[in-house]
Amino acid sequence: MRLYTARFANRTLAPHPAAKVQISLGAPKFPLPYNLHQLLELAPAGFMLHKPEADFAGLYTKLLQRRGGAEFFAERFAEVARTAGVDQLALLCYEDLRTPGLWYHRRVFASWYQEQVGEEVLEIEEAA
Repeated sequence: MRLYTARFANRTLAPHPAAKVQISLGAPKFPLPYNLHQLLELAPAGFMLHKPEADFAGLYTKLLQRRGGAEFFAERFAEVARTAGVDQLALLCYEDLRTPGLWYHRRVFASWYQEQVGEEVLEIEEAA
């Protein structure tokens, strides 16, 4: 299973072969040029969103462990992939990584998952 991350508004997503998967608390209110699956177990709890990065990362990775850890998420990824008929997923939230100084839960997840299972989770690059 190949995993990627990206933001909903990434214009390179539509033709990308990965199934697009919402991992945020809310879904986009703007139209999307692709079908959207959900894996809300990866969404952070609302109270975490305004914490400093280090505090957020600690709380979020503890939440991921409580929700079942890397093994649970690997199973959920496989379920979503089977439903979508693909072998790769793009885990999506809103934030634009090109904004200096900001951080995002999808990349905190990517680092945690790589530490847990040894698989790199790349960000889908955006067209200029």
